[in-house]
Amino acid sequence: MKLAVIALLGFSATAFAATCDTGLWGENCSNVCVGCDAKGCDSNGKCTSGNCLEGYQQNGDLCKPSCFGGLGGCAEGGECVAPNYCICGKSGAQVVGVAGTYEGVEGTQCVSLRKDGIKGAFIALAVMVVSIGICGFIEVQRNKGKKQK
Repeated sequence: MKLAVIALLGFSATAFAATCDTGLWGENCSNVCVGCDAKGCDSNGKCTSGNCLEGYQQNGDLCKPSCFGGLGGCAEGGECVAPNYCICGKSGAQVVGVAGTYEGVEGTQCVSLRKDGIKGAFIALAVMVVSIGICGFIEVQRNKGKKQK
């Protein structure tokens, strides 16, 4: 009799844990179905209808957000967390999320402040070298033939 009660309790606990509300899955129903339509997903996170919402792509059995044309569409090592929305800075690079239109798509993309800064520094250096060179050339031309004291 005791064995039957224990088996019944074990079976009912297993059956209760396996049923999650629509939109949830996993142990203790702690994971959210991402990118699935209104039918939700099964206990492994796979969409029950097999279809992903707009802005999501099938990646194995799961729907993952798509950023700027693909699953790995975030620049500078960013991570795609929602359709066309990247979070930046996990790679250790100095990046910031910038909202705007990229390749004709509205969203938040990562840009490297370090790369832009180095590029600007070299442009400034080139402008200074050319300016000083032109001034030196003009000085030589104006003082040609004049005796220095």
